Amino acid sequence: MAAEARSSSGNGFFWFLGFVVLLMCVGTPLYVVYRSHTDKAAKEGMNAAATAYLDALRDGRYDAAYAWVCGSERKKYALDKWRARHDRPALAGYRIAGLRVEDVSDTGTFYYVDTELAFTDGTTRAKALSLSDERAGWRVCYTD
Repeated sequence: MAAEARSSSGNGFFWFLGFVVLLMCVGTPLYVVYRSHTDKAAKEGMNAAATAYLDALRDGRYDAAYAWVCGSERKKYALDKWRARHDRPALAGYRIAGLRVEDVSDTGTFYYVDTELAFTDGTTRAKALSLSDERAGWRVCYTD
């Protein structure tokens, strides 16, 4: 009877071990496919939001650009104060250099659009725009 109990206990361990291995073999690839799909959809929305924001800035349509700013930035700065921070020097052109999704286990996921900005005074600058996925869609959050 004691030998039978030991055998039963060993079988439970092997079933558990098999389940863990199965979970790792199936669960990991499924997670990678899920992340790949959601990152692709996120990047499409991020690119569209950054393009609309930068197009509006370049064209001098500050009210339209401000509409693409996230809620937390809009709470900090009314349109007139925000505009004063973004209209000098004026944006002459831009290039979107890349899109990044960074998973940080402790604080969450961060979304960035890397850009190269050219201004009317002849200066250029690389800038990473931070984006936020809000109810109304993707919004540019860090715009300083």
